[in-house]
Amino acid sequence: MPFMYWESRVLTHAASTVMGQVRFGGKPFREYFQAAWRTLFADEIGVLGIASSGSLYPLAKDNVDTHGKYGFTIAQLKKYLLRNEWKFHAGHPLTVDNLSDPDSWGEAPLGGNAIRLNSRKLADRVRDDHGETVESKEILMWLTGSVILHELLHAQGFTHPRLSDDPDIRAAQKRVGSDYRQSFNEIAQRAVHTASPFPHELDAFT
Repeated sequence: MPFMYWESRVLTHAASTVMGQVRFGGKPFREYFQAAWRTLFADEIGVLGIASSGSLYPLAKDNVDTHGKYGFTIAQLKKYLLRNEWKFHAGHPLTVDNLSDPDSWGEAPLGGNAIRLNSRKLADRVRDDHGETVESKEILMWLTGSVILHELLHAQGFTHPRLSDDPDIRAAQKRVGSDYRQSFNEIAQRAVHTASPFPHELDAFT
């Protein structure tokens, strides 16, 4: 059965280039991406992160028990967030590409084999809200990880209602308990927020 480890992803040339160009706190964004991957899945020697070890499952399950779910089953929640069973692995890695859309943190074709991250938008948004401090470096790492997991679940075939361009409708769509908020993508992303030292700061971004 495939599992998500350090070798389960590969960066495109474009992603690697932009992650090297975008800097935050004196470091290239690539280092924040790598730290986020270690935190979620595994490091270079196989020490498991919070998603691969099953630590996110009880946080996600508590959300489901409290507010319900949209578009997935408890069996699927267990498959991915408890047993770490994904379609990607060292022999079939997830492709991580660059995204330049100024309106998106990331995106992924539904059921595809790639995700795209907007390194520049992630770094700029954290810088705008929190400056470049020791704490904001950690916030950027956790935010990056939560976006990776959200988009990874799109690649696994899970989706959520499309958000409206109208600010008032969009706010209603994102309220606690809505179909959007209770999609697998959002529940997993917010489980990462809850697991972090900065849940309120991270929730404010999304």
